[in-house]
Amino acid sequence: MFQLIARQVRGGTLSALLASAALMIPALPAFAGQTDSYTLPQQSYNQSRARNYKVYVPSNVQSPAPMVMALHGCKQTNNDVLNDWGLKAAADEYGFILVAPFITSYDGLRNENCWGFWFDHHRHEGAGEVEDLHQIAQAVEANYTIDANRRYITGLSSGGAMATVASVAHNEYWAAAAPASGLPYGEDSASVSLSGQCPGSATFHSVSRVSSDM
Repeated sequence: MFQLIARQVRGGTLSALLASAALMIPALPAFAGQTDSYTLPQQSYNQSRARNYKVYVPSNVQSPAPMVMALHGCKQTNNDVLNDWGLKAAADEYGFILVAPFITSYDGLRNENCWGFWFDHHRHEGAGEVEDLHQIAQAVEANYTIDANRRYITGLSSGGAMATVASVAHNEYWAAAAPASGLPYGEDSASVSLSGQCPGSATFHSVSRVSSDM
């Protein structure tokens, strides 16, 4: 192969060779939008922390735009949300502003980067992680023109459970929630199995209790 390339280069066909090589490179998705990085400072209410978050704005977005907040799962970051979930392509296609918070730091016994959906101080309006998420959404609205009737939240695994928490705690704010592989509102640490099996030793609340908690 090297000899073939060398003969072609000496024969004055370098430009043709480069053009042929370019055709063999697989096309990568092109995102014409812009990603901005922000930090929500720690707030004065209980259990607030500084939170990093990123906002992806498609180039063709119309105002006012829908907003979709997407929460990463355990052992993930908001970069996984932006780069691996296909949501930037969806934002380009459907014209919504994508918000990807990062838990950044956290308290209590939990796996890496898990949202604290089972902690009582993180799942009620006015405190903790769920209020930090609400404040991030409001900060986005202060910087971008968002349609107040089309605010949505989703997430994966612990992010899915936290999306459920957010939609309950601030049900007047979010138009809809779409948790993926999450848990119902009000579940506690017993719902998370550490046995390595699925569902393993996990136990779950009754439907009537979930309904009452909500």
